[in-house]
Amino acid sequence: MNRILLRHGAEVRKFITFYQDEKDGSLYITQRRAGETESSSYHYMKDPESEPDHIHTITSSQPKNFEVHYHTSGRINYPEPEFESIFAEPLTCITEPFWFASFVIPSFSALDEYDAALSEADFAFPLEGDRGARRQFDLCISSSGAHITNYGRARGHFTYTSFYTLNVIETEKPAIKPDSSPKFSLLAPRKGLFPAQQLTREVAHIEYQQKRHGHSGPIIYGPNANHEYRVIFQIAATTPPNVLAKLPDETWRLEIISVRNSEARLRVLDGGGNVVKTPIKFSRVELSDNTATLCV
Repeated sequence: MNRILLRHGAEVRKFITFYQDEKDGSLYITQRRAGETESSSYHYMKDPESEPDHIHTITSSQPKNFEVHYHTSGRINYPEPEFESIFAEPLTCITEPFWFASFVIPSFSALDEYDAALSEADFAFPLEGDRGARRQFDLCISSSGAHITNYGRARGHFTYTSFYTLNVIETEKPAIKPDSSPKFSLLAPRKGLFPAQQLTREVAHIEYQQKRHGHSGPIIYGPNANHEYRVIFQIAATTPPNVLAKLPDETWRLEIISVRNSEARLRVLDGGGNVVKTPIKFSRVELSDNTATLCV
């Protein structure tokens, strides 16, 4: 997990965290503050500099959290039911910059203090000017290594090689004025790039795993500490397939832990029903008639 902090002089405060889920490639960005709040708001925007055309204000106590979830399929989810999901490019094939959220803070002093040592995964934005000033930070996705540098004061560019770059940019003039919302705010686009999701969840999962490993075939993880294997199919099945295996001992069999259209989790049992702890090197996975067969 990466942490973005804000620095004003010698003082450092918490801002947001983000990480890419290694299992499916989704991107999670979270602003988390201690305690509960009744003073947060959500805004729909046409772009990060326009006036909001919808405002939803928190009216009951709840955790001081904002989370934005950019799924690998291109579906972008926001924390409140009032914020509908929008659809952009899948994270496996980003070709153009897209603004998908902004975090607005009422002041530097309103953030929680950070008094620990910085780690290699931390990035501290240097802030200038009035520590009590309202500030806006835009989140923009772009292709891998393509840094957005045509606007903003402080910028951070975080690249997931072969996938995309997350750009975090402090804007010159926050779109939300203090008199319209003196709160922590989350801004989001009214519309995405597409009217519907471009990839199914299963196809996005497979594309992410194949791009991560640099090949288009099946991917097999394991065995792990529980002697489980995780198999990512080379293509998504229409329904969860039957999973079989050609094992080195005819008395052995598979124990299917879970199976879905894009992957299966399993263990190998011997003739007595005991888990086979010796690692088995599966060489390929054959898909036919909604059956996946693992071959050694």
